Amino acid sequence: NEAHVRMLSGGILAAGAVMLLRVLVVTGIINFELARLLAPVLLAAAIAIGVVSFLLVRSDPADGTGNSKALVLRNPFDLAEVLRFGALLAAVMLAVVFARRYFGDTGLLGLAALSGLADVDAMTLSAARMQGATTLAANAILLTVAVNSLAKVVYAWFAGGARIGFLSLAGTLAAMAAGAFVLFVLPVAG
Repeated sequence: NEAHVRMLSGGILAAGAVMLLRVLVVTGIINFELARLLAPVLLAAAIAIGVVSFLLVRSDPADGTGNSKALVLRNPFDLAEVLRFGALLAAVMLAVVFARRYFGDTGLLGLAALSGLADVDAMTLSAARMQGATTLAANAILLTVAVNSLAKVVYAWFAGGARIGFLSLAGTLAAMAAGAFVLFVLPVAG
């Protein structure tokens, strides 16, 4: 709906902020040291994308009086959906073992990028299960999150049009810039 482009883009970006926080919490439950390593980057990105989301939703000119079709929600606990996620998780966990064994760290990072096209949870769980708080595990999670975020921009662009895609891209790039600043600039300045 053209009248709600900012609100819809803000909603997409809010979901991105929740995804960043969810990745941090899931990682922390499994591997606290790794979560401590990821926290500054993921929190900075979540704050940045959250601010852009808030500004977009607040600036939406629609007054809520437009005609809209009824929203259809699916049950997230649908057995088929649960089985699909379980299969994806098992496939990624097996692929992580295979990629590290035969292709080393580069193979794991390549798999992280591919995994990010569809989902962040499977790679997050797999990387968090790696021993310790390794830079490799952190990089795999951050790469998965980055690719997934950019993939969602492309999906939003195709599903919602150029304006939604552009606003989603702007918010996603703000989050990536904030995360990159914390990751690359702050350690140098400190």
